[in-house]
Amino acid sequence: MKVNSTNTVNYPSRLLKIETRQQIKQLSVFDDSNQLKPDIASEINSSIHRILKLNENGKDEYSIEFPQEIEERLDTQIRDKIAKQLTGNEVRLLTAVLILAQLSQSRNELTYMENINRASFTIELSTLYKFMGIRSSGQAQRTQVKASFQKLHHREFLIPITKYNPTKGMGHGFEIRRLLEIHSFLSFENGSKTIKVSVDSSFLNLPSNKPSTYFSLPIDINKKLRAISTGRPNVGVELFIKCLYQARHCTSENKVEYSYNRLVEIMRLDKYKRSNNYKRIKPTINKGMDMAKKLGLVSKVTEELTKFGEIKFVIEFAEEESSMI
Repeated sequence: MKVNSTNTVNYPSRLLKIETRQQIKQLSVFDDSNQLKPDIASEINSSIHRILKLNENGKDEYSIEFPQEIEERLDTQIRDKIAKQLTGNEVRLLTAVLILAQLSQSRNELTYMENINRASFTIELSTLYKFMGIRSSGQAQRTQVKASFQKLHHREFLIPITKYNPTKGMGHGFEIRRLLEIHSFLSFENGSKTIKVSVDSSFLNLPSNKPSTYFSLPIDINKKLRAISTGRPNVGVELFIKCLYQARHCTSENKVEYSYNRLVEIMRLDKYKRSNNYKRIKPTINKGMDMAKKLGLVSKVTEELTKFGEIKFVIEFAEEESSMI
C-alpha cells in the first residue's frame, strides 16, 4: 500500500488537527465546572479584542477560527463578527503551501526564525497553481487561489505549543496566531510572479518542535481531487480525504472504522446541526466516501451498528492506490 516516496509529501498530524479543529482535545482548557480556565479565557478575549480593533476599518478582513468547543461558547454577535471557518479551497491551499514549504526546506531555501517559531520562503505563483491542481492560464481559478491566500493571511488559529512555566516546568498550551502570512502582499496586484510568505512551524519538522507524527499524502492530491469533483471544493470532503490517508498510513489491518458522530466532527458537519439542516449530513458523508473510492484509496464501505445502536462506517482500503480517473 505504500506509495513511492518521491510522489508523496510528509503531512504533519498536528497541522491536520488544526484543520479539523481537534487541536485542543488533549489540552486542559476547561475547569471542573466545564468553564474555560481564567488564563485561557483571558488569552481568547485578548485575541478577540485585537481582531475587533483590526476590523474597525469596516472591511472585516481579520478573523479567528476557533475549535467548536470554544466557538459555541462565544456571544453570538461576537462570533458572527470575528469567527470564520476554513473553506474547501483554503484546505487545498494549505496542502499546496505545505508541499512548497517542504520542497524549499529540502533545497535549503527556507529561513527558520527561531524567535517566532516560523519559517519564510519564496513561492513562484506558477508552481503554486500547479500544486493547487489548476492551469496557470485559468484566470478565474487563479483569482480564487489569490483570494483564498489573502483570507488565510488575515485569519488566526489556535495553535498548540509547548511552553515553560517557572513553577510547573514544561507544559502544553496554545497561542492564537496565523498559520501563514504574505510578506510581499502587493505582489498579487503588481504582476509579480513570486510572493514571499512565512508559515507556522506546524507545517514543518523544525528544530524547536518535538518529534511529530506524519502521514504520507500524494504530492498531486489537489490535481486528483479537482479531476474527480465538480463545483466548489467541500471542506468536509477535503478534510475527510486527508484523515483517510492518515488512517491508512497508521493502520496495519487495512481498514478503519468511523462512527457517524466522529465523521460529523472531523468533517465539520456540526454546522448543519446548528441550522437544523440534518438532511445535508449523510449526503456529504456519502460524497466523501465516493470521492475516496474514485481516488482508488478505498475499495469498500459498509454501514453497521455499534452495540449502542449508533451508525458506524467500516472502510476498507484498496491494496494499491490506483485512481479511477
